[in-house]
Amino acid sequence: MKKNYFNPNKNWISEMKFQDVIYNSKKVALFLIVFFHFGINNEIKAQSGIYESYAILNSNGGGNVYYDLQATTANTDFQGTNLGVFKPGNTLVLNGAQNKVYKCNTDDITNGKLYYRIYKTTDIAPVFLDSNIGFSSNDSGAGPGCQNQTWQSNGANINVLNSLTSGNYYLEIYTTADFTYSGVPGFGTHFAGNGGNNYIAQFTIDNPPIALCKSYTAQLDASGNVTITASDIDGGSTDDIGIVSFSVSQTTFTCANLGTNNVTLTVTDSNGQTATCVAVITVEDNQAPVPTLTTLPTITGQCSATVTAPTAADVCSGSITGTTANPLSYATQGTYNIVWTFDDGNGNTITQNQTVIVDDTIAPVPTLATLPTITGQCSATVTAPTAADVCSGSITGTTANPLSYATQ
Repeated sequence: MKKNYFNPNKNWISEMKFQDVIYNSKKVALFLIVFFHFGINNEIKAQSGIYESYAILNSNGGGNVYYDLQATTANTDFQGTNLGVFKPGNTLVLNGAQNKVYKCNTDDITNGKLYYRIYKTTDIAPVFLDSNIGFSSNDSGAGPGCQNQTWQSNGANINVLNSLTSGNYYLEIYTTADFTYSGVPGFGTHFAGNGGNNYIAQFTIDNPPIALCKSYTAQLDASGNVTITASDIDGGSTDDIGIVSFSVSQTTFTCANLGTNNVTLTVTDSNGQTATCVAVITVEDNQAPVPTLTTLPTITGQCSATVTAPTAADVCSGSITGTTANPLSYATQGTYNIVWTFDDGNGNTITQNQTVIVDDTIAPVPTLATLPTITGQCSATVTAPTAADVCSGSITGTTANPLSYATQ
């Protein structure tokens, strides 16, 4: 709960902590003197103080906004507030602070300070930096012998987000007002510091994620397709807040994509910011052709044989006709082996063997089923008969007997 600290009758020593009193020279000795003096004389009363204080911030150029520190107004409490999520291009400027002070009789307020520090919620807090709060005006409303004043700095232009990486941060602040006290040498300091705990607000820096890609080789399956996922091409994308999703511009590839392909990886963080990178996908076909027939038949022929080239099916090249260095026609009896090669043009080949057998198993057929008897007066001459052969055609008969006879 915020408190209004305007109380001209409040005992100064009860208001200040030991470390809160600072003197401009010989401060240790002076403090001991002051502490002893006021410690034994509770009748001496403080005659000045801070009764309200405010932080002044400008978020994304929307103008200065006052946040309650040591005050209870319609403003937003600075303590515990979330100043928001800031992305690239956003701004958060600490433009200063305002102290509402009072002073009575011969006491005086001599200056004001805003102290601030900015650090990640997971880090050790650094030392405070300071910015001056200058005198602004004398104000009405004080009692007899007293004067209310406003001390304010609203153009400090402190860039809160400067050079910050992604993460959750604290902006911690408090204000002070130095004062002089009647009859006491040196000066003291009033604190608007949340009872020594300071005032702390939180904000988040969310820079875009960093997308990193790697190259990937994808092998087509037996159906001529392959599917990739984001993890296949993600080369270690990062985001301090957290990556929510990955998406890939193309995930399915076919024979039409053989070779290199550029694919975009999109990385999205928890606040909807994205980053992209391009990965090179090399699609390869390592599927060999598949012969149409598992085993090629043996080719046999009477007298000769002619071979027809077999085929194979390939996932990318379709139907492939086998090639061979062996002859396709055979006219001499014998057994022959043919080696067929199927090449899909993508570096994948397969071979098949085929046997060719040429035979002559059919005997010649005589032109005349029965040869005629040859007769002659005194002599006779025989003409060799013929026969038809399926392989050799017309065959003239041969004999060991004489072809001419002159004796009865």
